[in-house]
Formats: sequence, structure tokens, C-alpha cells
Amino acid sequence: MKSIYIPAIGYENVKTYKYAYDVTDRAITNTLMGWLWRLILHYLIPMWFSPNLITLLGLAILTVNWLTTIYFVPGLKSTWAEFPGWLILFNAFGVFMRQTLDAIDGKHARRTGSSSALGELLDHGLCDSLEIWYVGMMCCALGGFGVDYRLYIFLVAAMCSHYLEMWAIYLTGKLEFWYLSFQESELVGVIAHILVYIYGREPLEHDYTIMGYTQQYKEWIWWVCTAQFVSAAISGLVRGTYFSLFKAPKGKPTFTLLMPLAFILLFTSLWLWHSPALWVTPGLGVPMMTIFCTLVAYADMRLVVGRVCRFESSTYYVISFPLVLGFINAYLKGALFSEVTFVWIYLAAVIFAEIHAGYVITKTLCDHLNVNLLFIVPNPPKENPTH
Repeated sequence: MKSIYIPAIGYENVKTYKYAYDVTDRAITNTLMGWLWRLILHYLIPMWFSPNLITLLGLAILTVNWLTTIYFVPGLKSTWAEFPGWLILFNAFGVFMRQTLDAIDGKHARRTGSSSALGELLDHGLCDSLEIWYVGMMCCALGGFGVDYRLYIFLVAAMCSHYLEMWAIYLTGKLEFWYLSFQESELVGVIAHILVYIYGREPLEHDYTIMGYTQQYKEWIWWVCTAQFVSAAISGLVRGTYFSLFKAPKGKPTFTLLMPLAFILLFTSLWLWHSPALWVTPGLGVPMMTIFCTLVAYADMRLVVGRVCRFESSTYYVISFPLVLGFINAYLKGALFSEVTFVWIYLAAVIFAEIHAGYVITKTLCDHLNVNLLFIVPNPPKENPTH
């Protein structure tokens, strides 16, 4: 068996896959919220629920939140009077539910003995890499930032932190949750939504000076959150680099696995640098940020597939090549084609690539491993042979 995403050897290797990582959990949310997660898991999640269903529910909820946000807050920027009050509570609920479901899906898998390669792929390779920028854009809309260099820097830090963490796990086989991780950011996001709903946006717009620099409170909070993801990215990069230089078996791919991320980051940045119109043209900023994040999420998913199926991941993906065309066209001041049309066509292609890859990989792994995606089906009893 093989597909365009997994070679035949990958399907053979995945049969012997076991979730057996050396896990170091220092996350603050595990201490603060662990008791609630255990209660929800024990009293609300039936044993016949597949852990994959829990994971996908979290993604579905947050996808609805994100789509609703970009519909009611075009360009992620609005006055406080224009921002729907119900949307604040709706998004707070969505982020909280996503955080909770993400926390209990693995616990439920261990409780039911249903851990699998498919579960890790859906959790780390598909859902986490999408949800991390959903939440970022929703918080951006809450603060009324709009689409500018601050959002791009934040998204670069967030997406790179997750990719580099998956790269480090690919190499070391060790999953580490630091004191401040994505779940801590989600908790801050929930609290921020609730406080803004109660007190409004005005307290966040007061100026505050630190070491001679004056910015609004919300901007300081934004940079602190960005710094958190930068530190997480540095952590993954350092751990992966140390392993690559001193512990990696001879012939094992290491730094070459960073090429897809580097390519996407380089040519997206060059395109944006040479086309400032992408920041200010109505209706283009969010699609452009979505292209960047979805491309990194696609590369992230392919990296995780290579890890769980134990085959060498690709160092390039064709779907990212149009970034070069976008950069060249921007450099030539739009001489080749309409940038607006190109952005929307490329956005559709990137979303299709992500959905197609996710569907094909999930479907073929379910068929190959004889796994029900949504429910835990007990194995039929074996018949005793007659003598």
C-alpha cells in the first residue's frame, strides 16, 4: 500500500509504531487545570469515544470561531462599538473548549489503550498546527490590531515554535512541555476575552512606559506573548541542533528537515517586504496570513507523518513554490499578473492541499491500521477452534 504522501515502507513501519516518547511536563496549566480535566474525562467522556474524535472536535470548534471572527471583524480590526459582544464570549468558550479537549485526548487514549500513530498525527500534525494561528488571529481581532507587521511577527514566532518542536521530537524522541507553552497562551487568551467583555477595550489602550518606550498596554501584552513563542522556538532549535551535532546517527536527516520552513519563511517575508499593499488593501491581509500559516501547517503535518511512519520527510513541497512567483511579481511592481487575483487563487490552492493531504493520510491510515476514526470498536472475540 502507498499514497502520494506515504511510501510503501511508511505503511509497513507504522504497524509497529508505539507512542513511547520520553515526556517532560512542566506546563503551568497542568498544575492549574489538571483537576478539571480529570473530572471532565471521568464524568463526561464515554469510553466508546475515540480520542481522535475528541481531537477533531477541538479543531472543529475553533475553526467555527475563527471563521465567525473574520466574517464579523473583517481585517481583524474594528472599533469597540463595532465588535459584537457575543463574539467575545463565543471565542472565549471556543478557546477554552479547544484547550480542554486537547488536554484530555491523550489521557483518554491511554485510559482506553487506544493510542496510535493516527492519534499523534491528528493531534500534533494536523490540529495543533492549525489551532495555534486561529487563536492568534482571534486575539488580534479582540485587541483591534488589524493586519500589520505585529501580527506577522507573532504568527512567525508561533508557527516556527511548533515546527521546531516537532523537528526536535523527530530527532530526539523526547516531548517536552515547558512552563510556558501554547496551552498557557490559550489560558491567557480565555482570560483576556473575559476581562475585555467585562471592562471593555479602553483599559488596554492606556499608555505605559517601560525603559523609555511608551506603548499601549495591549501592545506590551502582545509583545510578551510573542516573546513566549520566540523562547519556545529557540528551545526547539537548541535541542534539535544539539542532537544533530552530537548525537544523531550517521546518515540520519537533521538540518535538511528545516528547509521547508526556511523556504516558506524567506519567500513570504520577501513578498510582504516588496508589496506593502498586502498590509493595507482591504480583504488581502487575512488571506495572505492564512496562506503563510497553512503552508507551515502543511509542512508540519508532513514532518509528523514522516516521524510516525519512520520515513525520510521531503525537503521541499511544490505547494510552496508559488511564493517565489508572488515575490517576483511584487519585486516587478505587479508587472506579471494581478496580485489580488493571485492571492485568492493561491489561497484556494493552499487550503485544498491541506485538506486533501489531511484526508488522504487519515483515510489510508485508518484503512491500513483497521482503526475507526470516531469510535472505539471492541475487537470481536476470537472463536475457539474445534478439534
